[in-house]
Amino acid sequence: MVEEILEKFPNVATTFDENGRNILHMAAQLKDRILYDYLKKTVNHADRMMADVDKHGNTILHLTAYECKQGHFLATHFGPINRMSWDVFWFKRVQNDSHPHLIYHRNIEGKTPKELFEEEHKDMINKAEKVVKDINSCLMLVSTLIGTVNYAALFTVPGGFDQDKGLPIFFTKAKNGREDLRLFMVYVGGSLVASLLGLGTQLSIQVSRFNSNDFYISLPLKFLCTITSLFYAAAFSITACFQIFIIEGAFINSYFTVMVLACIFMTLVYTDALYLTYDYLYYVIRYSLAYRGQKIYMYWKRTVEGEFLKYCQDMLRIQLNLYSNNALL
Repeated sequence: MVEEILEKFPNVATTFDENGRNILHMAAQLKDRILYDYLKKTVNHADRMMADVDKHGNTILHLTAYECKQGHFLATHFGPINRMSWDVFWFKRVQNDSHPHLIYHRNIEGKTPKELFEEEHKDMINKAEKVVKDINSCLMLVSTLIGTVNYAALFTVPGGFDQDKGLPIFFTKAKNGREDLRLFMVYVGGSLVASLLGLGTQLSIQVSRFNSNDFYISLPLKFLCTITSLFYAAAFSITACFQIFIIEGAFINSYFTVMVLACIFMTLVYTDALYLTYDYLYYVIRYSLAYRGQKIYMYWKRTVEGEFLKYCQDMLRIQLNLYSNNALL
């Protein structure tokens, strides 16, 4: 609808509402990524509109700092952790698009955009911190249990040891016993390493400061590492369990089917747990690379222009010197 209106009446984009806010301000306040991108690309004088200030002295960064209202998509579909991450990302993104001096601009209440953001999201940070610590405590318990079981399994070889030779019984008495038992130890070791890696990441989450910047990259990445480590720890544990059945000669015919079903189930659980995190990190990396590319281009442009200007000044100086020498002669 907005696109159709702007195509027929392009001057509408330059109008203001009763609070002195333009359409770009409204898109930033609503955190509408699609509308914001469309306006940035199509509306004339978008840079000037980004610098406008409303009747209350709020810049576009002040409006971005406000928390989502009830009924907004983020408020109804996302929990406090994802909402906080998206709000931090959106604020940083609009800040990168805005003029640098706007981050220091104070509204009529004497607040900068960053101060307003911290004030608006104080309760959300507390809720997100509580949720993160509750989830993390449960995950730490699971990681500890998996690690303990697999650590014990490393020193409890299936079938026991031959009292005469000191080697595992399956090494000598079972067909392909040496290879099968070696695979079992690899699976158990992999599960132990993955569970310890997840436990270390969870301890890092537990001692985090939980300020607003932590929700931008640090906590989502740590959460991703934690769930991924638990996924591999569980996968290795299940594979080790099936490997024992192979060693003992149980349900060999249905081994492949059971493994496929277990992998599908675990993949679905993993995807459901991390879909929102992957989606968020995708946009963070995408826009980070885009802004980094813009900065590199601007740096290159300034460097080339500076070198060209220096070259012109040198040539002008040479010409003046030649003219002066000719005049003296």
